[in-house]
Amino acid sequence: MRAARGSPRTTLACALGAVFLASGGCAATTAGQRGPGDAATVSEVTAFMETVAREVTRDGPLAWSRFFSTDPEFYMAVNGQRVFPSGAAASAAIAELPKALASVQLSWGTDLRVEVLAPDAATVGVSYAETRVTPKGERISDAGFFTGTVQRRAGRWLFHNAHWSLPLEPPSGDRKP
Repeated sequence: MRAARGSPRTTLACALGAVFLASGGCAATTAGQRGPGDAATVSEVTAFMETVAREVTRDGPLAWSRFFSTDPEFYMAVNGQRVFPSGAAASAAIAELPKALASVQLSWGTDLRVEVLAPDAATVGVSYAETRVTPKGERISDAGFFTGTVQRRAGRWLFHNAHWSLPLEPPSGDRKP
C-alpha cells in the first residue's frame, strides 16, 4: 500500500485499503490459551484465514465482501491511517474495486498467530504477500504484515477490524548500493 508511489494501490488504499496471493498454508500459534475450547477456535480461525486468501485469489477483489463485517463498528487501517471508518464504507469501496483491480493474489506467511479472546473472537497477526493486477495488466506486488480481530457471527467468521502495514523504507541517504 505504498501511496507515495501513486500506484493503483493508492486508489485501493483510499477506496479499499488492501487486497491479497493464494494461501500457502498458515501455521497457527496461540498466545494466552485459556481452556480446551481455545484449540477449536484457533483451528477455525486458521481455516478462515486460509479461506480468505484462497477465495480472494480465486474470485477476485469482490470476494472481500464475504469477509469484512458490515457493522458500523468495523474499521480498517493501512500503514497507520484509517481508510474505512465502517463496514458500510468498506462495502461501498469493495463494489468499486473491479475498476482498479482485475485480480488479486494473496498469500499469508507461515507465521500466523491467533490469540483467542473468547470462543467467538480472536486476534490474528501474519505476514502477507500480494500481487494485484490492474485491468491494463500492470502487476503491483507488496509484502508486509496484517493484524486484525475476527468474530464469529451466525456461524461464520468475519473481520471486525483490519490493519495492513508495509515495512518502512530507509531514507534515501541510508540506502545501500
